[in-house]
Amino acid sequence: MVAYILNSKHDNDNICLATGWGSNVFAVVLDGQEGEYALGMLAKVYNEKVPHTAKIISHEGKRLIFNLPLGLYIPAVLRILPGLEVRGNGGYVFLPPSKINGQEVVWDIGCGPCEIEPAEAPAWLIDSICFCMEVCFG
Repeated sequence: MVAYILNSKHDNDNICLATGWGSNVFAVVLDGQEGEYALGMLAKVYNEKVPHTAKIISHEGKRLIFNLPLGLYIPAVLRILPGLEVRGNGGYVFLPPSKINGQEVVWDIGCGPCEIEPAEAPAWLIDSICFCMEVCFG
């Protein structure tokens, strides 16, 4: 994983995970309950479950980290559904022990880098990302 320091005007320096081809991971960003509901419904449409993977929690919601499939381009930020977006090339997510608006960013229990590797992205998630890129960008 590739991390860099982002100087924030509101907090101390933060550590970020650069997403995309440089780190070979992408992030699924769940903004609160709306994002969790959206991802759960998307998985349900495919009759699948969300895989256990590295997971970051902040006051804004959860960030699930997945391996980026070889050759797949995901833009820096791509909104899939309300409350659900992905971060790819040129994007980033904050890593622990960063603080956002004074709130700590933490690894979910059992989902830190010493406990689990980023999972392979399920086909239904990749299909949804590709469909959204087709609709959004033609």
